[in-house]
Order: sequence, then structure tokens, then C-alpha cells
Amino acid sequence: MSAGKKRSGAQRRASRRVEVDLPARIEIRTRSGKLHDTGKGRVRSMNVAGLLVTDLHFKKRTLPLEPFTLHVGVERPPDGGPTIRMWCEPVSFQSDSESISLGAKFIKLSRTSKTRLLKFLAGSYA
Repeated sequence: MSAGKKRSGAQRRASRRVEVDLPARIEIRTRSGKLHDTGKGRVRSMNVAGLLVTDLHFKKRTLPLEPFTLHVGVERPPDGGPTIRMWCEPVSFQSDSESISLGAKFIKLSRTSKTRLLKFLAGSYA
């Protein structure tokens, strides 16, 4: 790739995304930990580093101006188990007249959530 050319998200990604369609509950928290808003969305793709959430709808219909994190809970995970909880940091945004979508990288996963996520991704690649 020549100097000055930007790489697409797919070219920058460390691992391939798996397409999914999973309901999620989402909390927006400021860096200080204060709850800014709650809402829901659809997880559309995942990989070992992060996820893409679309159709985001929040009660306040705003995002904070200060840096924030997302607490994403996948409600009906692919393995049929309890909610998978992930702390994420937004890395990209898209919007249209109806909703916001965002790409986020994982910053914190419980051991159980990480194990289940890796197991799901491994099965999806087969």
C-alpha cells in the first residue's frame, strides 16, 4: 500500500468479523463511571477485539461530549447461556436519520464472557 493511502476497517482489523444478529442492552458511562444513559441495540458483528452495534436507541437520545465507555450485555448469546457482558470503548460512529451505529473495541471482559466469546467465534469459523 502506498504512503498516504488510508486502509479500510477490514484491512486494519486484527481478526475477521463474524456476522451475527443479537439483541443487546447498553449503558453509556463517562470515564468517571457516571451513568449517562441506557438503551438497546443489535450486535451485528463480533471478533476477538470488538463488535459492531447497530440500531442504537437511547432514552436521552444523546451521547456525552466527554470520553465514555459502553457496557454491552448480549441478551440471547449464541450458546444459549446467560447474558454476555462486555466493557467497550467506541472507535467509530455512523448515523442516519433513524439511528446510530458504532464500532467498539473490548476493554474489559470477564473470564467467563471471554471464554464463551472465543468458543462462539471458533465455531463460527469452522
